[in-house]
Amino acid sequence: MYYFGQFSLGILGSVLGGIYALLQLQQGVVETTDLLMMVGIPAGAGYMGPKYWVTRRQAGRQEAITSGFPDSLDMMLVCVEAGQSVDQSILRVSAELK
Repeated sequence: MYYFGQFSLGILGSVLGGIYALLQLQQGVVETTDLLMMVGIPAGAGYMGPKYWVTRRQAGRQEAITSGFPDSLDMMLVCVEAGQSVDQSILRVSAELK
């Protein structure tokens, strides 16, 4: 799904950029570099969009795990000191911190 998203959004961006470039050509003289930018920038943004989204989600998930780790260790210590086994304390901590 990731690669399909990259491919389809890249194609969609280039099509939309091409339509915009055609509209600009009808209104006046446009240089070649401007045409390349009108098509290339939306295509590049569409292609890189899924990667940016996945990277942001990954960073957020890593931050959530890092910030929740001390709490989970503290709760596991309390459970083990209360007489639960390590397996039971892991199940309890995962249920509580969900």
